[in-house]
Amino acid sequence: MSNNRIIGMAPGGSDLNTIPQFHNSTNQTANSLNGLMKPLSTAPRFEDSRLLTGRGQFVDDLPTDQYLSGYVVRSPYPHAVINQINVEQARRSAGVQLVLTGKNLVEDGVGGLPCASSFPDPDDEPIIKPARPVLATDRVRHVGEPVAFVIADTLNNAMEAAELIDIDYRELPGNSNAEKALEGAVEIWSEANSNICYEFTRGDAEHVDRVLADSAHVTSIKVIHPRMAITPIEPRSAAAHLDAESGQLVLQVQTQGVHMIRRVLAENVLNIDPQNLRVITKDV
Repeated sequence: MSNNRIIGMAPGGSDLNTIPQFHNSTNQTANSLNGLMKPLSTAPRFEDSRLLTGRGQFVDDLPTDQYLSGYVVRSPYPHAVINQINVEQARRSAGVQLVLTGKNLVEDGVGGLPCASSFPDPDDEPIIKPARPVLATDRVRHVGEPVAFVIADTLNNAMEAAELIDIDYRELPGNSNAEKALEGAVEIWSEANSNICYEFTRGDAEHVDRVLADSAHVTSIKVIHPRMAITPIEPRSAAAHLDAESGQLVLQVQTQGVHMIRRVLAENVLNIDPQNLRVITKDV
C-alpha cells in the first residue's frame, strides 16, 4: 500500500517569480546578432538561493494546522475483481473526516480521468479509450491502482485508518511483459478485442522496403524502452481549498500545464464550470 498526499489549505497569496531570459549557447549565433545574445553559461539562475535556503514553495511547505491530509489506498494486485470494500471501521477511526470509495464518487457525479492522446490509425480504427475512474469500482488492472481515499486531521491518522479498510479481492491472471501482451496474454479491457490500443505509421513503407531489399547489409536491433513518468521534486502532491470570497475551488499542484489541468478536471472529473476552478503551480 502506498500513498499520495492531498491536502486542503486556507486561502493564501502567491508570488510570481522572475523568469530568466534564455540565451543561445554558441558564440557564433551571438556574434551574428551583434552581441545581443550571450552564452548560456553567463545567464544568472534566479531560483538557486531561494531553493537552497529553504524558501521554496512546495505543497509540504504549507502550514500544517490549516489542512486535512489524504491517503490513497491502492491495489496490491496487477489484476483482480473487487468483490467488496468495507470502510465502516475506518470511518470510526480517530481523526477521520471522510472515507471515499469508487462507488461514492459515482454517486456524487465525479467523472473519470480522460485519455488526452490521439493518433491517426492506418486502418481508420478508433483508439480504444476505456473509462478510467478516479477510484476503481469493480476491477483493478494494475498494481497501485487507487481503490479508496481516506481524509483525516493528520497524515498518520489517515494512514492508520487506511489499514482498517477491508477489501475482498478475487485475483485474476496478470502480465508485465509487453511482448506477451501483444500475443494476447491476459486481455484486461472488455472494450477492446486485443491488448493493442492503437497502431500508427509514418513515412513511405514501400520505399523503405525497396531500399532495404537493395541494401548490401541490413542491421536490425531490438530496443526495449522503459516506461516513463513525470518526476517532480515533490511527487504527486496537491493542496486545495474553497475560496470563500470568490467561491472558486483553488488547487495547487505540480504540473507543466495549469490550463489543461483546469479544463480536464473541471469538464471531465468535477463537472463544473472551468471558471469555478483555479489551478496554481509554484515550485515543482
